[in-house]
Order: sequence, then C-alpha cells, then structure tokens
Amino acid sequence: MQLCVGFFYCQNRLIVSSFCAISFLYLSKLNQIMKTMKLTVHLYYGGAHPSETKHTNDIDQARRWVADAEHGEIINSQNISVE
Repeated sequence: MQLCVGFFYCQNRLIVSSFCAISFLYLSKLNQIMKTMKLTVHLYYGGAHPSETKHTNDIDQARRWVADAEHGEIINSQNISVE
C-alpha cells in the first residue's frame, strides 16, 4: 500500500512538472513572437512636446517609450492594441 501511495505522489509530481515545462515553453515562444512583430507606437506628451509615432519590432522597447511619455498606445500589425 505504501508503494502505491508513493507512486501516485510521484505520478502527480511528474504531471505538474510536465505542465510547468509546457507552460514555460509556450510563454517563451509567445515572448519570441512578440519580439519579432512590427509595432507602431503612438506617444502623447500632453503639450510639453508634440505627439509622435515610432515603429519597432521590440515589445520591450515599445513599452519603454510608452513609460517615458505621458500616454502611449502600442498597436501590432493587425491594428490590435497591445498591453
């Protein structure tokens, strides 16, 4: 009986480990796709500077630009707003 409980515990642990590995691979692939897409970034500075539009393939760069502006919007190549 003890062996069955141990096997059941190990089996559940393997399932959880496999799920974590699959989740990590999925998020890595999603991050890679996000970094290679064409992004248009609309930046608004609230009168201090004129508004501008920039283009990049790097989502991290786009997010940095938005953080530096008073307001900004990131749009992908399908005209969908990206967070």
